[in-house]
Amino acid sequence: MKSRYILVASLAVTLAACNRTPKVDTVRSEELQKSMVTPEIEVTHSGCGTMSQWVGRKCRIVRIDSTATAPSNGGSNVNRDNAYRYACMRALAQVSNWKGQRVENSRVVESTGTSNEVSSSKEQQTSADRAANYDAAVRENSNDTKWVITDIIRTNSAHFVSAMKPIRDGSPVVGAQEVKCTQRWDETDANLLNMATNIQ
Repeated sequence: MKSRYILVASLAVTLAACNRTPKVDTVRSEELQKSMVTPEIEVTHSGCGTMSQWVGRKCRIVRIDSTATAPSNGGSNVNRDNAYRYACMRALAQVSNWKGQRVENSRVVESTGTSNEVSSSKEQQTSADRAANYDAAVRENSNDTKWVITDIIRTNSAHFVSAMKPIRDGSPVVGAQEVKCTQRWDETDANLLNMATNIQ
């Protein structure tokens, strides 16, 4: 009888252990997290926690913010407007550069040698009574050799950047003669743009 109680108790403990649900870090995967991928670009992502692979969630980008500044070279409205347009274009270019760049490097070593030979002669006479002829000759040789080493690095980036728009995050004026522009991409706008593009 005693052995039957021991068997039932051990069976209950085993069933309780099997029915226990393992704890999974789901909060970390649901939180929106921000990462500075470059000093000018901030990416907000979701589902990129360390335990996201266990809960079946996918890591996705929710928002991208790219901020650039530009000097206005003046305080007039025209100068500020032109600088703002340039800053917005720089912000778009930063996103394109972050996506990828084509880098080309070429090195050229050139040796240039120059050889010059200079000669001159002249005759001098001191007076009419005493004719004294003095022959003077000057001869000079100079050689100049130059080594020119040129290291050229070219970068190029060309991407189609869509669904990005400038946002007003406070005043665009950040200095006495400097403005900023922030270009933003978010997941909702991108989905809406895809739907609008597919409308016949």
